[in-house]
Amino acid sequence: LVEADAGVLQVPLGQLVMKNPNEVSRIMLAISLARHGTVQLDSVIVAYGMPQDLATREGHYYTDKAPGLSFLAAPIVGALAPLLPTHADTDADYWTLHHILTWLLISLPMALFLGLASRDSRLAATGVPPYAFALIFGLATPVLTYASVFFSHALAGILIASAFMLVRGFHEPRSELSRRRAFVAGLLASFAVVTEYPTILLAAVVSIALVAGRRKRPALVAFAGGA
Repeated sequence: LVEADAGVLQVPLGQLVMKNPNEVSRIMLAISLARHGTVQLDSVIVAYGMPQDLATREGHYYTDKAPGLSFLAAPIVGALAPLLPTHADTDADYWTLHHILTWLLISLPMALFLGLASRDSRLAATGVPPYAFALIFGLATPVLTYASVFFSHALAGILIASAFMLVRGFHEPRSELSRRRAFVAGLLASFAVVTEYPTILLAAVVSIALVAGRRKRPALVAFAGGA
């Protein structure tokens, strides 16, 4: 099942001819964090040029994107240092790095998430075969596009949906919410917001679901601690 979705999702469609400023800005932040330990992009611009999605403050350049995806990419970038371009026209190196990051942080996680989510006990009650849910959702919705580009939308969706599933229960919706599960849910929800700011609205929904489920105080405290 995972392989079926992954076969398509793990092909980075993206912008195969032109660099997308949305992606470049995130990659530049990851490189700056990995190589220079700063969120300023001044030194990275030499290699990547000036994408549109930048902000300036006191003469320095910054990404105007939520940093969550770049935070995750930074360790990978550090391990792939030989692939980093040194000049703005080294497209081959850029696309190699771009595809690796997209595959590891977007496409593969989405394929795994769909495979896992399709086994939810509430979905089984509908009579929809798990493989049908995963394939239709993964290949016949905007997920097909967003899971193949280095945007943060898909990752933020995975994070907040996972938090909701943990709060509501996965295989056993009425099971007691453990402190560990609540803590992880809070951590996922908060990082979803760091990855895509509008996700704060969905994080509020997860919080409401937690309270509405009449969870015990230790679980509520653990969720808040994770967040």
